[in-house]
Amino acid sequence: MYKQAITEFEKAAALEKDDSNWIASLGHAYAEAGNRIAAQKKLDELKRLAKEGNFSPYQFALVYAALGEKDQAFESLDKARQERSTLLTYLKMDPRFDNLHSDPRFQELSRRMGFPQ
Repeated sequence: MYKQAITEFEKAAALEKDDSNWIASLGHAYAEAGNRIAAQKKLDELKRLAKEGNFSPYQFALVYAALGEKDQAFESLDKARQERSTLLTYLKMDPRFDNLHSDPRFQELSRRMGFPQ
């Protein structure tokens, strides 16, 4: 139901200008729906917000994971771990990262974070 999700995320993002959570969720939905150009534009918005300090690398990882760019997703997740992002508490249950679970780097990241294996 990507089309409906995109519609709702667009509404939320319009109400909450520069909210990195909505921008990342919208970028993820665009990528999952196959709209790589729109997803990349959301990554560009996140990069702009990152310069202002209003973001978590976790949010980049959401979009990268949906784009299938696993190396960048894991790099962003590791940065989030180093910064002790509270968003990482959702990592193992966030279905938006399901495509990373089978990668050995996911288990290693979970182990480094002290999550039960």
